[in-house]
Amino acid sequence: MHGKYYDEEKSRQQKLLTGKSFVFEGVENNGTVTFYNEKTKNTFSRTFPFCIEDSQRVVNLYSSIREECIDYFKKEEIAFHQAGYSDKKSFEVPNHILESQIACLNHLFAIRHDPRIVKALAEAIMQNTCDSVYEVKCEHKTQPAYIAFEVVSGEDHLNELHGKTKKTTRGSMCTSIDALIIAEKDGRKILIPIEWKYTESYHEHKDYSAEMTGRYWKGLTRLNSYTPLLKTSKYVNGNIIGPHPEQPYQNTIFFIEPFYQLMRQTLWVEQMIKHKDSEWVDADDYCHIHVIPSGNQDLLIHQYPYTKYDTLESTWRHALTLAGNERYKIIDPKDIVKVISQFDNNENKKLVEYLSTRY
Repeated sequence: MHGKYYDEEKSRQQKLLTGKSFVFEGVENNGTVTFYNEKTKNTFSRTFPFCIEDSQRVVNLYSSIREECIDYFKKEEIAFHQAGYSDKKSFEVPNHILESQIACLNHLFAIRHDPRIVKALAEAIMQNTCDSVYEVKCEHKTQPAYIAFEVVSGEDHLNELHGKTKKTTRGSMCTSIDALIIAEKDGRKILIPIEWKYTESYHEHKDYSAEMTGRYWKGLTRLNSYTPLLKTSKYVNGNIIGPHPEQPYQNTIFFIEPFYQLMRQTLWVEQMIKHKDSEWVDADDYCHIHVIPSGNQDLLIHQYPYTKYDTLESTWRHALTLAGNERYKIIDPKDIVKVISQFDNNENKKLVEYLSTRY
């Protein structure tokens, strides 16, 4: 189910694609997406006018970042998000022009090596000053930079791997952060996890605590993972409970998207701080950034299940403690473009023109 904003952006970007705009460099559309049929257990493919032709899919990324970005994902073994179905880890750039991961990379990847821009960005999105920014040293095979992507903890603090292994995998099978900045203020390291949305809306109201796979209650596994952390969290309001005393968080807002993601990310950053002595960063605090275009009213203005509130922000703020509320902020991606535009050189001008035209 897609909303009005999705349809508007699809139409606008599709015109850029078929109209041979400089944004897409004149490449062809009608790219292929593969789907999975649950009943037949078979895959099938379709072409769509809002997908870039398969052999030219790299053009979905801004031109100056393509080679380095693809190399980064391959060396760090991070899978790109794919529209449709894939039975294997994909290091191919997605060809869907509305992919939010691509939007995140197009905005942030080109500036990640510049501490001046990243510091200004950190101050703008935190709405506070900071003294400096640190390189995010979670990489294993590439040079660290001041922004990292698809970031995971060193160990499985959220009980998501169920004891099978302690090793987390970036971008899959555990909570991953779209982008991460580390700022420093008054001698304290502040984690800035960034969750990036573009055209998403979540009006299907899937409850991940109730999900069944055949006779297997998949939702129970999730409840068992997160319930102990929700009960003791300083930032998520664990007093919000559902109708089942034996599983207090079943059928609550915490297991409805987009709050299921926000809940896990908040618990993730809380555990990173708690385990600072053993993790790859010794963090002291955090500021959780939710990037959402102000035009996406389908996501921002909606009454979600298990709540009386009628906006995303009011719903989530009710689900946070006072301390959690102080650390959660929504920003428009245009605010990020404004920061980049303050650094006036030829490369940044090109990037700003690209982002302003495409998004």
